[in-house]
Amino acid sequence: MNMNTLAFQRSWRMFCGSFHSEIPVYRQIMNYIQIAIGRHWLLKGDQLPTIREVHEKLNVNPGTAARAYRELELKGVISRSGRVRNPAR
Repeated sequence: MNMNTLAFQRSWRMFCGSFHSEIPVYRQIMNYIQIAIGRHWLLKGDQLPTIREVHEKLNVNPGTAARAYRELELKGVISRSGRVRNPAR
């Protein structure tokens, strides 16, 4: 596990339970992942937490996590398997 991945995992724990906004939760998850990519906490080929892990750690509906991942996939940011595809976006 590289230092970038550790930084992402630490910040992911801080992100947990911080959904106090009018922004939809799925969009907050998307934004957070894109910030992590922009800060190089996640690199091309890195595996994101599974939808189940997101559901359990963030206490969100699995459908919410799945929607965030699906939207990121449609934008070309992650692959269908949940790996970072294009960190430049």
